[in-house]
Amino acid sequence: MNKITISAIAFHDEGVWIAQCVEYDIAVSATTLPKLRKAFEQAVIANICVNEKLGRSGLDGIPPSPSKFRDLFNNADTDLHPINQPSLTTPVAIRDFRLAEVA
Repeated sequence: MNKITISAIAFHDEGVWIAQCVEYDIAVSATTLPKLRKAFEQAVIANICVNEKLGRSGLDGIPPSPSKFRDLFNNADTDLHPINQPSLTTPVAIRDFRLAEVA
């Protein structure tokens, strides 16, 4: 099975932390950064599981995230590694998880 490699951007907005996958439109929110990491991992796992039930592979069928998140990611300078890798039938590598400031 092919390994899925994704990146994510995290930012604080209106009192909540948000994580957005760069390659796929998968986003989560949480009250703290540690909770955000866990929620993001769970969202990726949930999307893969739903896809398996629908007969699709990996994250197929999930649209890309809006380009503004890739811009945020490319301009971020804080790396939030390491992140625990989830154990899945479809292996996922979170290549890069960065923190951005938003106005």
